[in-house]
Amino acid sequence: MKASLSAEQQDQIATWYAQGVPVSAMAQRLGCSERTVARWRRRLGIASPITPPHRWTGDELASAEALIADGASLHEIARTLNIPYGSVQPRFRYRGWTPQQAGAWSAELRRLRRAGADL
Repeated sequence: MKASLSAEQQDQIATWYAQGVPVSAMAQRLGCSERTVARWRRRLGIASPITPPHRWTGDELASAEALIADGASLHEIARTLNIPYGSVQPRFRYRGWTPQQAGAWSAELRRLRRAGADL
């Protein structure tokens, strides 16, 4: 079934988008799916812009290298430096923990917590 929105509803989407209303809230107010709202935003030319890739500074690169040397995972580097994981992963691919290592560490932490270790 193809959802159709009136011109008034389309204008409302544009207004809400400018106000920063989340897609989920727009969909709830209009009584349609989030996908319908996203589709109409795209048709109206107000879809979310693609964010440009992160430009690394010298300090960020040095900090990331130090974190990797300390054994940090790529997710931890992204959180610590407040940089999107999608920018960290391609730059330091194969340098942080492998998924297997991260899983083994998580399993070890769970085991220690169950044993009553103070972490």
